[in-house]
Amino acid sequence: MSGRKASGRLLALFGAASSMVFGFIGCGPRADDINQVQPGYVRKSIFLQDNEWYYRRTIVKSETTNALVIEGSGDLPLERIKWRVEEQHLVAYKPYSSIPGSATDEYEGSKDFQGAVLASFPIVSHFDIQRGYDPTTGNETNIISKNASDQT
Repeated sequence: MSGRKASGRLLALFGAASSMVFGFIGCGPRADDINQVQPGYVRKSIFLQDNEWYYRRTIVKSETTNALVIEGSGDLPLERIKWRVEEQHLVAYKPYSSIPGSATDEYEGSKDFQGAVLASFPIVSHFDIQRGYDPTTGNETNIISKNASDQT
C-alpha cells in the first residue's frame, strides 16, 4: 500500500512539474512592436500649446563667390514666435506688434494677437498613429501604423 502511495505522489509531482515547464514554454515573451510609421513625423500637440518659441533664419548653403553671405550666418536678433496649424501650412507669427501701440494687441480685452507672419512651412499630411487590431477577435496586435482614413 505504501508503494502505491509513493508511486502516486511521484506521478503527481512529475505531472505538476511537467505542466509548469510546458506552461512556461507556452507563455513566451510578447513580440516587440513593429513600427510602420515613416520617420520624420512631428506631433501636432507641441504646436497647439500656448508657448512661445524662438526663431532665427540661418543660411545653410551659399555660393563661394559671395563673401558677404556665408554658411551659418543669419538674422542677428532672435524672434519670439507662436505657431498656427492650418490644413496645408504650419505658420510662424509674431505674438506682439513690431511697433508698440501700432496694433490692437495693447487694447484692453484683446486676446490671441497675431502679428506679422515670419515663416510658413508646408504640411505634407495629417494622420493618426494607431495600434493595429485583429478584426475577428478585436485584440490589439503589435503593429503600429499611421491611419489617415478614420480621423475624428
